[in-house]
Amino acid sequence: MANVKDLSRKISSLQNMKKVTRAMNMIASIKLRKLFSVEAPLAGFSKSLEHIAGEIRGCSGGERHPAMHGYQVQERENIVVFTADKGLCGAHNNTVNRELAVHIEELKRRDISSEVSSFGLKGSNFCRRKGYELFHQAEINDRALSLKDLRRMAGKLYQRYKDGKVQGISVIYNRFINTLQQQTVVQQILPILGKEDPRKFESQAHIEPEPEVFIDSAAELFLYFSFSRALYNSYLSEHASRMTAMENATHNSDDLISRYMTLQNRARQTTITNEIIEIVSGKEAMKG
Repeated sequence: MANVKDLSRKISSLQNMKKVTRAMNMIASIKLRKLFSVEAPLAGFSKSLEHIAGEIRGCSGGERHPAMHGYQVQERENIVVFTADKGLCGAHNNTVNRELAVHIEELKRRDISSEVSSFGLKGSNFCRRKGYELFHQAEINDRALSLKDLRRMAGKLYQRYKDGKVQGISVIYNRFINTLQQQTVVQQILPILGKEDPRKFESQAHIEPEPEVFIDSAAELFLYFSFSRALYNSYLSEHASRMTAMENATHNSDDLISRYMTLQNRARQTTITNEIIEIVSGKEAMKG
């Protein structure tokens, strides 16, 4: 049976761990509660983005533009991933990294090379371990990443796409469904895959500004809006996953503490019983 002192040390460690997991659960709950204000607008924004994609294609005036129709040959793709900077948030980081690995392998089978733009340290670290090419990496917390930074990155990536240095841009992130459910999304952003209704625009004889100028501005904005959607979904998913993971860890700590305390009591009782037996045996030996 385990030593009483060893069991006491384990119980003490578990109690300290429980304090940490409970504190992390409370912090994640507070952050998630603050972000809940964007949940409903985010859902509406996501639906609007799909509609906007169709509007952009419909307003192209028949212009053959890479943002709409892509390139004849795709040789390289930029994959934008959103993870967390820290761990202890359940499967939040692992699911994104796993989908990234699957997507890169699929591109290899099609003889398409890849580069990764990573928002979140966990994604960047994963890319370095796997030997993936990192085009861009940044922390994802609100002190290190602002919407202005995201806008600049969208402009930089769009220019890279327009110049033909990459022929596709995809994004991988966790979409927030509810506190207990998140879905990992792999989505192509460029070329834009919206469905337009040609009848809606067939009466337009001329578009202001010129179609190419309009498409460039609209596609860059669409890229930025898509990244913004991914960013806020990732924030919500991270804190929801961390809250759930820390709640489960706290409950597991309670179970282990209870189990070790039972073992400790048994070990202590066994020690006392052995000491009594030794005293009684000693007295009996003195009588003999």
